[in-house]
Amino acid sequence: MASTTTIHKRKRSLQDARIDLSKMRMALDSLSVLREELDGIQETDKEMDTITEHVGALERILRGAQKTKLSFSTMKKDDLAQLDVVRKRLVFHPDRLAALVQQLTPKATDEIDLLRDRLLEFERGSRMIIDAVLLTVAKIANANEQSKSHVAILPGLAIASGTVSGSHAVDYAVIQYRDELDNKERLLGLGGGRDDAFKISQSDFFLVEAKPRQSSDLSALVSSIPEVVAQAVALQQTTRRTEVRFCLSNGHTWIFFILKPKTVGWSYYESATRQLGREMLGNSSIGTGRALYEMVQLALEWLAPSAAELYELLD
Repeated sequence: MASTTTIHKRKRSLQDARIDLSKMRMALDSLSVLREELDGIQETDKEMDTITEHVGALERILRGAQKTKLSFSTMKKDDLAQLDVVRKRLVFHPDRLAALVQQLTPKATDEIDLLRDRLLEFERGSRMIIDAVLLTVAKIANANEQSKSHVAILPGLAIASGTVSGSHAVDYAVIQYRDELDNKERLLGLGGGRDDAFKISQSDFFLVEAKPRQSSDLSALVSSIPEVVAQAVALQQTTRRTEVRFCLSNGHTWIFFILKPKTVGWSYYESATRQLGREMLGNSSIGTGRALYEMVQLALEWLAPSAAELYELLD
C-alpha cells in the first residue's frame, strides 16, 4: 500500500497576518443591502441579526491586528483614526490672498482672463474645468522668466505604500522641475518612466483628486476626503517629505489640504470649500471675478509656496 504523506500547513498568528479590512467592509455593506431586501420577512429577522452580529464581532477582532491593511477606495473617517491621522483646520488670510492676486503679472492676468472666457463659453464637466485650471497654472509658472523651472502635469500617477493595500493612481500630480540633466525626458519623453517624478520635483509639487459633480450636493465630494488623505499619507511614507500639499475638487468646488507627519501618525489640515461656479467667475475685472484669480493663485502657491503668512494651521 502506498504511503500517504500528511502536509501540515503552518498556522499563522493574527498579529503576523496582513488583513485587508476593505473586504470585511464590503461584506458588511452587502449584509446591509440584504437586510433591506428581506425587511419584514419574519423568518429571516433573527438569522440576519445573528449573522450581522458575528461579522461585526470579527471586524472588531481584525481591527486589533497589528498589520491591518486598508484600501484607498473604501477608506472612511474611522480608518484614518485607526492610522493615527488627525483632522485639523487650514484657514486662509483674505488680506494676504488679496495681496497675492494684486501681484499677478499682466501676462498671468491675461491667461486667467482667457481661462474665464473658456469656462463661461460652455457648460463643462468636472475634468474639463480642472484640466483648464491646471493648464493655466502651468502656463503662468512656465512664463516666469526669472525661474529656470518648468511645470509638468502627470495624470494617473501611481502611489503605493505598506499601510494602504494595492496601488492607486492619483488623478493629477502637478510637478515643478528644473530642465537639466535628463529630467524632462524622464518625465515627459516617449517611454520615459515616472518612478523618479517626486525625486526630480524636489519639494515643488501637489496632488489633485478629481470627482464628478453631483448637482449642488457636496456630500459626495466630502465623502472622498478620507481617500485623498490616504493618498497623501502613502506619498509621504514613500517620499519622507515633511509635508504633502493636495486638493480635492469637482471643478466647481475646491478644498485645499496639507498633510504633516507627527512622531506617531499624521495631521492633515483642511481648508473651507472654495467655489468656482459660473456665478463666481464675474467679468474680466479682478474685482468682480476674484474667485478665479484666487483659485489660480492658490494652486500656484500649492505648487511652489512663496507667500508668508498666507494661512494658519489650527486645531
